[in-house]
Amino acid sequence: MPNNVKTYDGTADPEDHLKFFQVAAQKKYVKDPVEIHNIKQRDGETIEDFMERFIVKTRRIKGAPECMRISGFMHGVNNPELTKRLNEHVPKTMEEMMTITTAFIGGEADAASKKKGHLP
Repeated sequence: MPNNVKTYDGTADPEDHLKFFQVAAQKKYVKDPVEIHNIKQRDGETIEDFMERFIVKTRRIKGAPECMRISGFMHGVNNPELTKRLNEHVPKTMEEMMTITTAFIGGEADAASKKKGHLP
């Protein structure tokens, strides 16, 4: 609950209280678009988990151009092979970047399962 919103006491118009709450809550989550570049993949965090966390966090950042979101993701991911792949052909949209990332994750999973199949 935002700090500046008191609990509804029933004496005022509930619609007004709700609107005030929504505006206060929205302000709490609107951040500076530059903060996108502070979202980093954590040690031990999978690319898939980072991708999901990145999407959730950047959804709260209003007014950030798509190119800034793309560059923020590329800057935040810590897998050198994925970074190389994304830099070889920089995606034009977030959707394209997530498709490339998902394909990369799938390729890694396939390679890992093939490798396990060759072990005695």
